[in-house]
Amino acid sequence: MRRGLVSDIHGCWRPLKEALEIFYSKDVNKIFCTGDIFDENKPLKENKKTLDLIKGYNGEIISVLGDHDQEIKNLPNGNDEIKEYLKGLDERKRVDDILLVHAISLKYKKENDLNEILRKVGTTADIIIRGHDHKKCPSIYDKDGFRLIEKRGVYRYQKPVIIHGGCLISSKLHDKELFNPTCAILDTDKYRVEFFFL
Repeated sequence: MRRGLVSDIHGCWRPLKEALEIFYSKDVNKIFCTGDIFDENKPLKENKKTLDLIKGYNGEIISVLGDHDQEIKNLPNGNDEIKEYLKGLDERKRVDDILLVHAISLKYKKENDLNEILRKVGTTADIIIRGHDHKKCPSIYDKDGFRLIEKRGVYRYQKPVIIHGGCLISSKLHDKELFNPTCAILDTDKYRVEFFFL
C-alpha cells in the first residue's frame, strides 16, 4: 500500500499543492498528515487556501492535530470552517499498523533507544509517522539508527520504524534556505520510502 506523507504545512498552500501533484502523478489516493496544517500567524487567506486544497483532494487525507492546530482550535475567534475541520481531528490516530502523531521526543543515541521510544509512546504499531521537528527531517529511525535524508530518492527501512516524511513549510534566513519543503511516499509492501524535495 502506498501512502503520501506530509507534515507541518503551516498554511503554506503552495508546497502542499506541489506535494498533492506528486501524489496524483504517483497514483497515491491516501495521505497521512501529521499536524500543524494551519498556523495562527499566517493570514487567514493562506490557511483557507490550505483547507480548500485538502478538501478538494480526490482521495483520503487522514490528519492529526499539531500544536499550532490546537492553538487555532482554541482561539475564541477565527475561521469557523477551519475550526470545524480541526474539531474532527485527534492528537494521534492509528490506521492498521501505523500510528500518526505530531510530536514525540527522540534521542538519537543507541539502537535500543528505538524500543524505549515505542514504549514511551505506548504503541504496538510497527510504523510511526511523525512531524513537528523542522530541522531533523525528513528522516528514518529504525534498527539501523537515525538517518537524516538529505537528497531525493528511495530509502529502505526495517520495522519497527519512525518516519518523518518532511515539512512543507520552508524557511529562509538572509536568503539562505534553512530547510526545503519535502514530502514522501510510504510503500508498506516494499518497506521503502521515497522522499521528494520541492
